[in-house]
Amino acid sequence: MNLTKLNDRQTLAAARGLALKRAPYFASAMYAMVFIPVEGMMETHGAAIGVTKKLICHYDPRVVTEEWSLDDVEFGLLHEVGHIIRDHAQRCEAAGYDHATWNLAGDAAINDDLVAMGLKPLDTDMLPAKIKDDTGAPMRDGLTEEAYYDALVKQDDDGDG
Repeated sequence: MNLTKLNDRQTLAAARGLALKRAPYFASAMYAMVFIPVEGMMETHGAAIGVTKKLICHYDPRVVTEEWSLDDVEFGLLHEVGHIIRDHAQRCEAAGYDHATWNLAGDAAINDDLVAMGLKPLDTDMLPAKIKDDTGAPMRDGLTEEAYYDALVKQDDDGDG
């Protein structure tokens, strides 16, 4: 069998198809995203994919075609849709939260749900267990972004972050 390597747009389309087969209820948000390649995004921003509040999904084409599997790209797309449907940008602004800390809290809240759906995160992905509670124990899955945010702020204040 002759398999042709997919380019970045084809990879995103294939991953979107997998994501929508798994979570068809995300179709509106998934199709609303506009994909813009950003060469070197991983090096300059520390992320290979990200979505803005205006539904612009920036991605590093090298990472999605050369470093990530199709399953990793599916996880990434569903993750970004999670930020959209949870209205993370507006909630962060309304609460006056630190954007970087809020993003990590949101990542944890999204990623535990994706793991529960049977997806496998990358080792570098934020999960609740990477955040410590008041006793120093790992946070449990299923909490709100606000709970994870508060723990991250306290962790940082205590010098544990």
